[in-house]
Amino acid sequence: MSGDEQDAAMLRLVKERREVRQRKALIESELQSAGRSLYEIGTLLKHINGGLYDPVEQVLPQVEQAPEICGLNRLKELLKELKGAQEVLAQLNRSAVELGVDG
Repeated sequence: MSGDEQDAAMLRLVKERREVRQRKALIESELQSAGRSLYEIGTLLKHINGGLYDPVEQVLPQVEQAPEICGLNRLKELLKELKGAQEVLAQLNRSAVELGVDG
């Protein structure tokens, strides 16, 4: 591989790794948001037992305001996407070491 080809490969690697890191961070942020919302909903649902107050009146607004991401199918998709991004990032990191970008 010539010097120009190696420089181009390094540049592509750095750009791709930056894009994957950004996508990974976005997915993690979405999952954290879903986690907070689901935690609040779950906390209210744990108290549905016919007690002194009606948690249904509290949980319904939470469920209605929950982001779309809280759907289990969407969570599953995002988790798979996160796993894929982690795998790609690990490979890119190995390639970076091989090319001497990281050492």
